[in-house]
Amino acid sequence: MTETVQLRDAQAGDLDAINEVIASALSSWHLPDRVRRLALPSYRYGDVDLRFMRLRVAERSGTIEGVTALEPADAAETPPGLVGSLLHGIYVAAPQQRRGLGRRLVEDALE
Repeated sequence: MTETVQLRDAQAGDLDAINEVIASALSSWHLPDRVRRLALPSYRYGDVDLRFMRLRVAERSGTIEGVTALEPADAAETPPGLVGSLLHGIYVAAPQQRRGLGRRLVEDALE
């Protein structure tokens, strides 16, 4: 029986696993090794990010396999009377890519 994916808000204790997912996702990008190595630190999230952003994780059997990072949009960035979020990134661990998890994360972000 295949475990279902659970989507939830990230907690501080998830940051190491979140950053591992991001590193795994980045490993699948077609980039020169040097560029990947130099870029990776700027994609990592820390405690301060949890205060200003909403990080959502996709978890299966206790393992985080995907991450979405959202920031509340300023009122000037949205139509009058509406609220929105800025999408900072959607990351899926390389072994889980092309299995619908990214789509689930997008749908979750749209909600």
